[in-house]
Amino acid sequence: MIAKYPNLELLVYKAKQFYKHGISGSMHDGERTPVMQNAKLLDEEVFAFRQTWDTTATGFDRDGGVSGQAFTDEYTTVVKLHFCFQKSDGYNGMDLFVVFFGDRIAYYGVDPNEVFFYDLSRMEMKSQKNQHYFDEK
Repeated sequence: MIAKYPNLELLVYKAKQFYKHGISGSMHDGERTPVMQNAKLLDEEVFAFRQTWDTTATGFDRDGGVSGQAFTDEYTTVVKLHFCFQKSDGYNGMDLFVVFFGDRIAYYGVDPNEVFFYDLSRMEMKSQKNQHYFDEK
Protein backbone atom coordinates (compact mmCIF):
# COMPACT_ATOMS: atom_id res chain seq x y z
CA MET A 1 0.00 0.00 0.00
CA ILE A 2 1.27 3.45 -0.87
CA ALA A 3 1.07 5.93 1.99
CA LYS A 4 -0.90 9.12 1.40
CA TYR A 5 1.16 12.32 1.59
CA PRO A 6 0.32 14.36 4.70
CA ASN A 7 -1.19 17.83 4.47
CA LEU A 8 1.57 19.58 6.42
CA GLU A 9 -0.24 22.90 6.66
CA LEU A 10 -3.26 21.17 8.20
CA LEU A 11 -1.11 19.24 10.69
CA VAL A 12 0.64 22.42 11.84
CA TYR A 13 -2.79 24.02 12.26
CA LYS A 14 -3.97 21.00 14.30
CA ALA A 15 -0.87 21.22 16.52
CA LYS A 16 -1.46 24.94 17.13
CA GLN A 17 -5.14 24.36 17.92
CA PHE A 18 -4.19 21.50 20.21
CA TYR A 19 -1.93 23.87 22.15
CA LYS A 20 -4.41 26.74 22.10
CA HIS A 21 -7.33 24.74 23.48
CA GLY A 22 -5.74 23.46 26.60
CA ILE A 23 -2.77 21.37 27.54
CA SER A 24 -0.67 21.72 30.65
CA GLY A 25 2.99 22.03 31.44
CA SER A 26 2.88 18.43 32.59
CA MET A 27 0.91 17.49 29.44
CA HIS A 28 -1.47 15.27 31.37
CA ASP A 29 -4.30 17.11 33.10
CA GLY A 30 -5.79 19.06 30.20
CA GLU A 31 -5.39 22.54 31.69
CA ARG A 32 -2.87 25.15 30.71
CA THR A 33 -0.82 26.94 33.31
CA PRO A 34 -1.07 30.76 33.46
CA VAL A 35 2.53 30.98 32.18
CA MET A 36 1.63 29.04 29.04
CA GLN A 37 -1.48 31.15 28.42
CA ASN A 38 0.80 34.13 27.78
CA ALA A 39 3.16 32.23 25.50
CA LYS A 40 3.94 33.61 22.06
CA LEU A 41 4.67 31.29 19.13
CA LEU A 42 8.07 32.20 17.70
CA ASP A 43 8.83 29.39 15.28
CA GLU A 44 7.66 26.06 13.94
CA GLU A 45 9.45 23.13 12.35
CA VAL A 46 8.00 20.12 10.59
CA PHE A 47 9.61 16.72 10.04
CA ALA A 48 7.75 14.25 7.81
CA PHE A 49 8.79 10.79 6.71
CA ARG A 50 7.28 7.46 5.76
CA GLN A 51 7.32 4.63 8.28
CA THR A 52 6.48 0.97 7.76
CA TRP A 53 4.51 -0.71 10.53
CA ASP A 54 3.89 -4.42 11.03
CA THR A 55 0.17 -3.90 11.68
CA THR A 56 -2.67 -1.98 10.06
CA ALA A 57 -3.09 0.00 13.30
CA THR A 58 0.24 1.70 12.47
CA GLY A 59 1.46 3.39 15.68
CA PHE A 60 -1.93 3.47 17.41
CA ASP A 61 -1.50 0.42 19.64
CA ARG A 62 -2.05 1.92 23.10
CA ASP A 63 -5.61 0.68 23.63
CA GLY A 64 -5.17 -2.82 22.24
CA GLY A 65 -7.97 -2.92 19.70
CA VAL A 66 -8.22 -5.06 16.61
CA SER A 67 -5.96 -4.66 13.62
CA GLY A 68 -4.72 -6.73 10.74
CA GLN A 69 -1.27 -8.25 10.49
CA ALA A 70 -0.04 -6.63 7.32
CA PHE A 71 2.86 -4.33 6.66
CA THR A 72 1.43 -0.83 6.40
CA ASP A 73 3.11 2.37 5.26
CA GLU A 74 2.04 5.59 6.96
CA TYR A 75 3.57 9.04 7.09
CA THR A 76 4.84 10.18 10.46
CA THR A 77 4.92 13.93 11.01
CA VAL A 78 6.55 15.66 13.97
CA VAL A 79 5.57 19.29 14.50
CA LYS A 80 7.80 21.34 16.78
CA LEU A 81 6.33 24.60 18.06
CA HIS A 82 8.76 26.96 19.80
CA PHE A 83 7.15 29.32 22.30
CA CYS A 84 8.49 32.16 24.40
CA PHE A 85 6.85 33.47 27.54
CA GLN A 86 7.67 36.03 30.18
CA LYS A 87 8.27 34.97 33.76
CA SER A 88 9.09 37.06 36.81
CA ASP A 89 12.82 36.38 36.28
CA GLY A 90 12.86 37.10 32.54
CA TYR A 91 11.92 35.21 29.40
CA ASN A 92 11.79 31.50 28.99
CA GLY A 93 11.43 29.23 25.95
CA MET A 94 9.52 26.02 25.46
CA ASP A 95 9.37 23.51 22.63
CA LEU A 96 6.18 21.51 22.19
CA PHE A 97 6.47 18.39 20.03
CA VAL A 98 3.32 16.87 18.52
CA VAL A 99 3.69 13.51 16.75
CA PHE A 100 1.14 12.50 14.11
CA PHE A 101 0.67 9.13 12.43
CA GLY A 102 -1.21 9.91 9.26
CA ASP A 103 -3.41 12.87 10.12
CA ARG A 104 -4.11 11.89 13.75
CA ILE A 105 -2.23 13.01 16.87
CA ALA A 106 -0.42 10.05 18.40
CA TYR A 107 1.33 11.76 21.33
CA TYR A 108 2.86 15.06 22.41
CA GLY A 109 5.02 16.61 25.05
CA VAL A 110 7.61 19.13 26.15
CA ASP A 111 11.28 18.48 26.77
CA PRO A 112 11.69 15.03 25.18
CA ASN A 113 14.59 12.81 26.16
CA GLU A 114 17.58 11.92 23.96
CA VAL A 115 15.87 8.75 22.67
CA PHE A 116 13.24 10.96 21.00
CA PHE A 117 15.88 12.86 19.02
CA TYR A 118 17.75 9.65 18.18
CA ASP A 119 14.56 8.04 16.84
CA LEU A 120 13.67 11.22 14.96
CA SER A 121 17.12 11.29 13.32
CA ARG A 122 16.60 7.64 12.25
CA MET A 123 13.01 8.41 11.13
CA GLU A 124 11.66 5.58 13.28
CA MET A 125 9.32 6.97 15.93
CA LYS A 126 7.91 4.59 18.50
CA SER A 127 4.25 3.59 18.67
CA GLN A 128 1.93 5.02 21.33
CA LYS A 129 2.40 2.05 23.63
CA ASN A 130 6.19 1.90 23.30
CA GLN A 131 7.11 5.57 23.45
CA HIS A 132 8.59 6.94 26.67
CA TYR A 133 9.94 10.17 25.24
CA PHE A 134 8.33 12.51 27.75
CA ASP A 135 8.65 10.50 30.96
CA GLU A 136 10.02 12.24 34.00
CA LYS A 137 13.81 12.36 33.98
